[in-house]
Amino acid sequence: MEAGLSRGAVAAISASENGAHAVDPPAVLQVADLQVLGPPGLCPLWYRMVLSDGVHSVQGGLPTSMNHLVEDGDLRPGTVLRLLEYYGVTTRNMRFFMFVHFEILQTDCTPIEHGEGIEFSSTALRRPEKSAEYCCESHSAGQGIEASLVRKTVAEISAEKLDCFDKQKHIIVNATLTFINKENFCYTACPLVVNGRQCRMEVSGNGDGWWHCHSCNQTFVTCDYRYRVLIQLQDSTGMTYATASQQAGEEIFGHTAKELYLMKCERQDSAQFDNIVGGVLFQLKLKTGAIQDKKFPKCTIVKAEKVNPSTESHRLLREINKLTESSISTKVCRTSVGSRIGFSYMEAQQKKLKFSRDQYAMNHDGEWDLVSQTGNNSL
Repeated sequence: MEAGLSRGAVAAISASENGAHAVDPPAVLQVADLQVLGPPGLCPLWYRMVLSDGVHSVQGGLPTSMNHLVEDGDLRPGTVLRLLEYYGVTTRNMRFFMFVHFEILQTDCTPIEHGEGIEFSSTALRRPEKSAEYCCESHSAGQGIEASLVRKTVAEISAEKLDCFDKQKHIIVNATLTFINKENFCYTACPLVVNGRQCRMEVSGNGDGWWHCHSCNQTFVTCDYRYRVLIQLQDSTGMTYATASQQAGEEIFGHTAKELYLMKCERQDSAQFDNIVGGVLFQLKLKTGAIQDKKFPKCTIVKAEKVNPSTESHRLLREINKLTESSISTKVCRTSVGSRIGFSYMEAQQKKLKFSRDQYAMNHDGEWDLVSQTGNNSL
């Protein structure tokens, strides 16, 4: 049967700002294409999905937590779904989307035309993204987050040449969590441990309370929960996205993924669950990613820790002192008697302020001559 698609929905999605969006009303779209991204053997697999409304089409990524829909055959070309939530990001003048929440309406449906792709124009966005990433889990962590690592701002990440990310690079970013997708912050993982190493592959429920791992080909009565959450980071220079996996997730939230899942889904303690946003010091792993031969910087959170106010204040004071020292230059000007006196810009401003507080303190000690000379020299 044919589907009644939400014509015009793709145009609205393409014109939306960067960031997370709830689709209201939900858009009925059809999967026009579904392909694996990345090299063979990549684990977990990443899928590129093209959605069509019958007029236009838009491409984006499928969260790996939904890979089981593809593996089970529920999501494939021709599938009709109801899109509820997505992320939009812009990098290197390229628009990309992540379809993070949708409902499958029909698995078997008469395929329609893909529709025309909408040409992206960066001027159509009111708040363009600085950089973006969607990448797989990190397996490394440093001993100390401050140890021999360079601090950068979000804007500086965007300004870096992409060639410098061809090799793995670690930096520090002091940022605030401004958005977390609370619906997809973890995945169900295989609990099997072999030779001291957990499988960690995603498992799917059989519907009878048991969990099956396609990698191990085994079934378990319980499963593990591991972090894989896309979060939005923001500092004073801009906004970006980064992926937090197991270790970084525990450092950010202060709980294991299983504890947070039980808190949200079983105990339904929404007040405690929502209290997870604050200033955090992030160690990011930067590397170059590519989608359709287009390069963009990929950020993975390797380590995270709460900002220490005392340490951060001392660091800021050191930076301020450096700026102050570089801006203060010693100036030499003549007094009314023709002698030369060396003084700094700050001293001159202090003298000028002192004079302005006492309009009647005329030149009795040479001070007025000194300040007036300073003003004439535009110090």
